[in-house]
Amino acid sequence: MPNFLPSSEKLKLIIHTAALLNGLHGPEKNLKSIDPTHFQTSMSINCYALIQMYQELLPSLTPPTSTSSPFFINLSARVGSTTDDKSGGWWSYRISKTASNHSHLLAHIETNRQRYRCCFMSVHPGTTYTDLSRDFVKGVGGKVHSKEFTSERILELIGGGKEESSGGFFDWSGQSLPF
Repeated sequence: MPNFLPSSEKLKLIIHTAALLNGLHGPEKNLKSIDPTHFQTSMSINCYALIQMYQELLPSLTPPTSTSSPFFINLSARVGSTTDDKSGGWWSYRISKTASNHSHLLAHIETNRQRYRCCFMSVHPGTTYTDLSRDFVKGVGGKVHSKEFTSERILELIGGGKEESSGGFFDWSGQSLPF
C-alpha cells in the first residue's frame, strides 16, 4: 500500500468501507457453488485490505489524550456474526466479514498490549441503499436506510463510543452484536 499521508499528519478517525459482495460470481447459495478465485478475492478485499490499513495507518493516528482516543471503524455486516447466522448461504461474503470482525478484535488487543488506546469498532450499518445492496434490497421491506441516515448513525456511534466499546461489534442502533 503506498504511503499517501505526510509523516507530520495525524488522523483522528479511520473508516474502512471496502467490501465485495458478489462481483461477477454472485453470492453462493450452497457449498457446491463456492468458487476458489471468488473466495480468495472476497477474503482479500473484505479482510486483508483491512489488515493492510492497520499496518499503514495505525502509526498515523493521533496519540490518545485523557479525554479522547482515535477511532478505527470497520464497516461490517450482521451476516459476519457466526452466532447470528440463521439462514446460511453467501459463503465468501459471510466468512470474509467474520474474518474482518475478528481481525478488528485482534488489532484492538494488540494495540492495548502496546498501551496505545484506540477505539476499534466493527459496525453493521444496517441495510443501506448503495450499489453494493441494490440487487438485494427487494425482500427487506421498509428496513432499507438512506446513505445519509446511515452516515449520521455511524457518527453518533463514534460520538458515543467509549474505551469499553473497543473491540466490539455493533449494529447501526448501537446494539452489541455477537461475534
